[in-house]
Amino acid sequence: MRETQAHSPDHYLKRASRRTGLPRRVLVMATAALALIVVLAFAVFQTAERYRRDEQRTLHSYQVREQVLQLVNHLHLAEMDARSYALTGRDIAFADYWQAIRGVEGSYQQLAALVTDNARQSAAVAQMRTAIASRRARFEKILDDYRLHGPEAAHAEVVTLV
Repeated sequence: MRETQAHSPDHYLKRASRRTGLPRRVLVMATAALALIVVLAFAVFQTAERYRRDEQRTLHSYQVREQVLQLVNHLHLAEMDARSYALTGRDIAFADYWQAIRGVEGSYQQLAALVTDNARQSAAVAQMRTAIASRRARFEKILDDYRLHGPEAAHAEVVTLV
């Protein structure tokens, strides 16, 4: 019986109260406050870690979105330059088209690299590759028509883009 009393919480409180000269009630409140501080510190660390993960995911989402927008922008530029070349025959429009296509390719590669960790997004980017190739084939047909068959053939192709 004495052994059980020696290890009871009440025994430790009495002993601490005698040593410190503080009432047991104060010691209980101090112990509860210390436990609360530990719990709050754990919650703060957990919240900080969750915030860091969410921030990384948000940043990644914005990077993917930015890359998609750059890809679309380069594709629009390529279309405008193909149309411009078909309508004017200016060599600068022809050169600008190929520069825009290099931008499309670069943006596509960066986008593909960003989504390698997500199978669903990787599949969507692969489908995007097919759509880009289809659009590019239409643009390059316009360029070829102008060079091989003259402005009238290229003008007719531009109309089909609308």
